Amino acid sequence: EDVLGHARMGLLLVLATLAGNLLHAAITAQPELPCIGASGGISGVIAFYALRFPRVRLGFLWFYVSWVRMPAALAFVFWVALQIWGASSDWSSVAYGAHLGGAGVGLIFWFVLRE
Repeated sequence: EDVLGHARMGLLLVLATLAGNLLHAAITAQPELPCIGASGGISGVIAFYALRFPRVRLGFLWFYVSWVRMPAALAFVFWVALQIWGASSDWSSVAYGAHLGGAGVGLIFWFVLRE
């Protein structure tokens, strides 16, 4: 929010949430089921952050055993791969399409606003 400002951050969240819901509805096998949540919006913020600050090191607790640290860009690549894998399978009720749609808006925001 410090980088984008209040208005752009709000716009990113709203557009990413809407795009996420639309993509989810377009690719789901049951579009009549409601999709409730802001995961598309959060995914847009994640995408923008990872692209804007690719070298920032993030830490993850791996299976409650050890910490893994990696650059945000690499974590984002793994995260996108997980979302694509989830969207292409039918093993979970997670709205992976919403995550991908929101991340797409984050990518567009980064592309338009990059320095």
